[in-house]
Amino acid sequence: MNRKKFRSTNKANVTVTCSWLNGCKRQKKICWKRKGLPQILWNARKLAVSYCETQFRFDQWNCVPKVKYFKNIYRETAYMQAIAAASLIYSIAEGCSNGILQGCRCANPGHNPRSQKWFWGGCSINMNFAKRTAEKFLNTKIADDGLAHLMQHNNEIGLKSIQNRIERKCKCHGVSGEKGSCSVQMCWKGIKPFVEISKHLKNEYHNAISTNSSNTVGHLTTSYNRQRLLYLRPTLNLCQTTAGRRCNGTDNCATLCCGRGFSVKSLQIVYVCNCGWRDQVVFNADSLICEQCNKNQNIYICK
Repeated sequence: MNRKKFRSTNKANVTVTCSWLNGCKRQKKICWKRKGLPQILWNARKLAVSYCETQFRFDQWNCVPKVKYFKNIYRETAYMQAIAAASLIYSIAEGCSNGILQGCRCANPGHNPRSQKWFWGGCSINMNFAKRTAEKFLNTKIADDGLAHLMQHNNEIGLKSIQNRIERKCKCHGVSGEKGSCSVQMCWKGIKPFVEISKHLKNEYHNAISTNSSNTVGHLTTSYNRQRLLYLRPTLNLCQTTAGRRCNGTDNCATLCCGRGFSVKSLQIVYVCNCGWRDQVVFNADSLICEQCNKNQNIYICK
């Protein structure tokens, strides 16, 4: 299998990306063990935070990791555990496939099909390697108490959200005909865009089930509960934190602003419009001409 050349991380970045694990001695030790892993872990952290903030930007909880959330398992804690695990296995799998991570290899996607329209090539993601590495870092095989089971379960929900979203990706390997149609495709196994995983986990957040630490094992005996995030404490009252927050239209503002009302501001937005090709024969970036247009847009702010 072909794979992009290994791109090492410079020492300055390695120091930064491992130093944020100062409070987690075991994970920090693992971070230094494999070349490329510090960058992978840093990428995973940024991925989880970015998509969490995007998915919850118009919710009362906007992905701010308050200290309280780490002292017990709230609904928000369960979500953070799941998306952290998902972003970790995703980043490891992609990093391995792209040649960033040392000591892993491309997976064997299977036999080539009888079809002449496509064939296996490139570097398919090694999900088995990614899962083993992620589980080792997360330390999912831990103590037998209920709280540990709960953390392990929520991590597993995140890991499975990636494992269940493998797809065949292809690119054109040969062009034929006057119209330049693709005659044959080279394909590999990859992961669907992380935005799909983050939307799925947002749904899991809303469908999460309340339990208690002494009965966690019992809750995991039913197949339905095994597919759901579990938490111990209900969501905190966050109404006092939403003043000045932007909301998304009147219906969303009614919830986000907790009945306090909202103000409306009109802003002028500049955007690219009326794009066209200067040269009708050569289609490239230099031939594309666009204009700048203006429009008014209402912005809603919680009082």
